[in-house]
Amino acid sequence: MTESDPGGGLRDTSYDQLTRSARRMSAWRRAAYALLDPILHGLVRLLWAACRRPRIIGEEHLRAALERGPSLIPCYWHQHQLFCARYLLERRDVGLRPGFLISPAFVFKPGAILLAQMSGRPMLPMAFAASRSIRFHWDRFVVPLPGARIVVAVGEPRWVPKRIDTRALEGEQIEMARRLREAFEQARSALRVQPA
Repeated sequence: MTESDPGGGLRDTSYDQLTRSARRMSAWRRAAYALLDPILHGLVRLLWAACRRPRIIGEEHLRAALERGPSLIPCYWHQHQLFCARYLLERRDVGLRPGFLISPAFVFKPGAILLAQMSGRPMLPMAFAASRSIRFHWDRFVVPLPGARIVVAVGEPRWVPKRIDTRALEGEQIEMARRLREAFEQARSALRVQPA
């Protein structure tokens, strides 16, 4: 949640509200997390190994963003996390050390925009598509089936001005949502074209 401050910028008011969960980290929950964490990591690695090596479209956009600064803010829908995150984790060779900020399905929240504004780093829209996959109904999370062809699309980096008002922030949200849809369409289109 943001509101305008007298200087024309934005002030984040979400921290003015109580945001802590009422749930406590019990010994039982700690033990469950300790058991589930390696199992989930193993399943993700198995899935990555079971699919074909991803084809990357627009890698030049990643390089262009990194030429202007040492870091960036990757943005993709939660549903596309499996292979967009894999791509980013594999790009450590160019000095990329990714971190992640996640929000609800198909809603581009202002968090990444405010982070880009404060840090001066670009947002980098990304998406992936798979030739064969299953989608979980509750959040449409995409899990490629073994042997699926994967395409990761990387869009052009987008910088946010240091000063931005509420209307411009909303415009940035709309624009980034459009760029994420566009990256997804590029990935889907590339799947239809067989690589030479």
